[in-house]
Amino acid sequence: GMGLAGQVLATGETVILERYGDVENPTQINLAENAVVGVPIHWHGELIGFFGIGSAPGDGRRFRPDDVAMLALFARRAAIAITNARRYEVEQR
Repeated sequence: GMGLAGQVLATGETVILERYGDVENPTQINLAENAVVGVPIHWHGELIGFFGIGSAPGDGRRFRPDDVAMLALFARRAAIAITNARRYEVEQR
């Protein structure tokens, strides 16, 4: 339940914040003013990870729905890569 990761992992949903400091229990206080988005990585209904990105306050960037759609596409590709890496590891054992 800490930081952006905790919120994404607890809900399994994408989290978009204009200000990272608004997340419950922020872990990166020095990034409090950054806009952030956290995207879950799902595989067959199971949450297998997440990734988060941020944007410094000086560049005026805020994450929009089209950004989230692109990140969701990336998350699907990441799920395939993670699953393949896990399978390879099992096979090597």
